[in-house]
Amino acid sequence: MKLKKTLKIIAGVIIFFTLPSLLFFGFVYFKYNEDLPIGNQTEKADILAHKMLISLNADAYKATNNLEWTFRRKHHYKWDKKIIAAKSIGKKQGHIKP
Repeated sequence: MKLKKTLKIIAGVIIFFTLPSLLFFGFVYFKYNEDLPIGNQTEKADILAHKMLISLNADAYKATNNLEWTFRRKHHYKWDKKIIAAKSIGKKQGHIKP
């Protein structure tokens, strides 16, 4: 008797969390699922892309091996483009493998 009641409670809890989640994700999928837009490769877009590469100094980016930057004065990143990235927050340090 006790086992049957326990199984009913467990099944109820599972249904209670699963059914609304499935309904929510189904709604979001059908509401926001769209085909990707098709882009046109025009000369205007090509000129803009070249301007962006020049302003970002793409040649210098390709020539360098290491990058370092700080985010909000406490997240420090060091990135060796060929191997690994390192991150440190205060005294904590870690590695991010590609």
